[in-house]
Amino acid sequence: IDNTDAYIHERVLDIYKQILGINVFVKKYGEGCPRILTGNLTFKKLLECLFDFPLRKKSHNIRISGLLEIVPHSMIANFVRGYFDTDGSVEKGRHAVSISSASKYMMKDLQQILLKIGCPSQFYEKKSALYISGRYALDRFRKQVGFGLPYKQDRLESLTAKTMNSSSSNVIFTPMSTQSTQLLQQLLTPVSLSDIFSDIY
Repeated sequence: IDNTDAYIHERVLDIYKQILGINVFVKKYGEGCPRILTGNLTFKKLLECLFDFPLRKKSHNIRISGLLEIVPHSMIANFVRGYFDTDGSVEKGRHAVSISSASKYMMKDLQQILLKIGCPSQFYEKKSALYISGRYALDRFRKQVGFGLPYKQDRLESLTAKTMNSSSSNVIFTPMSTQSTQLLQQLLTPVSLSDIFSDIY
């Protein structure tokens, strides 16, 4: 686990020790990003079996386990909060909460999970990134998920307050596959009477 935040290091080490009974440690690589080393193959196999965790080429293939489809919303929120604590950010310039991953599967799964707890988002495939913006979406994220990291939560509170006071309109985005979008476009395309009668005659 690669992360630079000391708070996350403490939380991860505590979870491994108190819940899993596994001793892990943080190794630093000069100016590089510190890494939490588990060195426990049994635990990795457990993640693979229960959460579809890929043991190889993780960055491009990881995705959200189907287990989150059947658990209570509170557990979904805890998972999403932890993920945003490590990889998410609050962008003042974009007025959005954002997160990105080398795995497009992960981003698309995350978009569906967020929608499940009432938080719409936008997925940009070229960047493989997810953005939560607008008054409604940001307020839902703040209330339903939020951040565990104090400094990120402070930034979210500040951004949400500014957004709630703005005059921008609310737009709710619903995740759709490319095929569904193309079908919807076809259904909404105006058809002239000449086209209809040409098919009849």
